[in-house]
Amino acid sequence: MSMSESSSSEDEISVSPPGYGVTFSIGGLPLTAGPLPGSSSAGGPRGSPSETVNHPGEPEDDNRRREQEKWAMLAGQAAYKLEAYVFHQVLPDEFIKPHIFPRNITDMEALIRKYGKSGEAVRLENAKEKWKQLKNKWRWTKAHTAALSVIKFAYLHISNPLEVMMRLDRNDGESLTETRRAFLKALPTELYDAGNQIVEMMHDANLLKDESSINQT
Repeated sequence: MSMSESSSSEDEISVSPPGYGVTFSIGGLPLTAGPLPGSSSAGGPRGSPSETVNHPGEPEDDNRRREQEKWAMLAGQAAYKLEAYVFHQVLPDEFIKPHIFPRNITDMEALIRKYGKSGEAVRLENAKEKWKQLKNKWRWTKAHTAALSVIKFAYLHISNPLEVMMRLDRNDGESLTETRRAFLKALPTELYDAGNQIVEMMHDANLLKDESSINQT
């Protein structure tokens, strides 16, 4: 991976996930949102009841939505897996509340800054240096943070997550090939490189397996 030095979380990059019309600002909420046909309304809770829009005579649109949601599910699961790995590499366990805090890497960075400014950095057990070392190893940039934000937004707007999960093969979630494909399907073209790099980071961290390894299990 040939990439520039890591950027601070205050830097901004504008990106839009395919089919959603959303502009992201690193660490912020979507400025505008237009979910796919049949998905839950923008801003709704994960898995909340929603009406599926079925237009007679448009099976191609429905199939396209189903396919896109399949890739959004797979990419989203990978994004959360990577973030969980980062949190446990950087922060003491007592600061990690699964599915509550940190919500993302930006939250983690804000926590590190907060404790540094208050003179209580010792409580984080050298988290600042641990994150710096991991960022340098991966050459983490704001584009990687943006890619995770886009993928998680699409994941959280899947209309029927249980139905989508049932269509996934049990090995897809740990497949290097399928996860790479999912990232490319879920990301806008300007984040393709960042997405590929994230997948390689996950492979390097043993969070994903190549096909030969999967077939041996």
